[in-house]
Amino acid sequence: MADPFVSYAQNFEDVMLWRALRHVEHGFYIDIGAAWPEQDSVTEAFYQRGWRGLNIEPNPEFHDLLVKARPRDINLPVWIGNRTGSMTFHVFTDTGLSTHDAEIARQHTERGFDSALIKVKSQRLSKIWDKHVPAGQPVHFCKVDVEGAEQSVLNSLDWSRQRPWILLVEATLPMTQTPCHTNWEDIVLGAGYQHVYADGLNRFYVAQEQTELAAAFAYPPNVFDGFVRASEHDQQQQLVQMQQVLQSLDRQIMEIEKTVSGTARQLKRIRASGNEVSDVAKSGKVQKTRESL
Repeated sequence: MADPFVSYAQNFEDVMLWRALRHVEHGFYIDIGAAWPEQDSVTEAFYQRGWRGLNIEPNPEFHDLLVKARPRDINLPVWIGNRTGSMTFHVFTDTGLSTHDAEIARQHTERGFDSALIKVKSQRLSKIWDKHVPAGQPVHFCKVDVEGAEQSVLNSLDWSRQRPWILLVEATLPMTQTPCHTNWEDIVLGAGYQHVYADGLNRFYVAQEQTELAAAFAYPPNVFDGFVRASEHDQQQQLVQMQQVLQSLDRQIMEIEKTVSGTARQLKRIRASGNEVSDVAKSGKVQKTRESL
């Protein structure tokens, strides 16, 4: 039986992408708003299967984690937008809520999240693509999760020549189920992409020149995808390790019991020998006593 596909993504996005792209060996991705290397990651399962790509994450905390965990990837601590320069960025520690939008940041702060203001570089995605994606390398999927700045990111790409096979974009307002794709979807559709799937959080699109991939998005993740959540997989691995430890302890106990049993037999023989010596000594003493009489 084949090993299960381990899903790290928040909403099984990686399961859907793997269904469409499992035939690709050593593929390439772009992850805009990458956040953690493993937790809630859309790309970790692909990285483990030999893929590589470009992770864009302006949060310094997450960028450092990506650099350590993803040596094959290109990891950039920049913001993607339709202008270059520097900008103010609201960092919400250990969350995926960091944003450049002051109003969204204010809402998060009112909910009790702590933030810090930093300055980050802003670059157009088209320039980053030209610099870091090798010539002739297809981008098999591009994920956009930028907490309210999707329109700016999508406007920064040269769609006439820079065309990911699959595009998935977070399509609700941060921390809500309120759709927001009408703010930017015309950019994607106008660039020759077909909407193929929505999962309640993201919307998926396929380039018109890759239309055969659309069939992979007919159904949501299901039993035939043969996947398991990363948290469940970790628990299973821990259980296996615990079972191995218990088996090792059982073997050690058996060896100890054998040693104890062997020692007990030796003591019994020693006692028996001691008793024989004692009997012989007693017999000799009795004999000497009789002779003296």
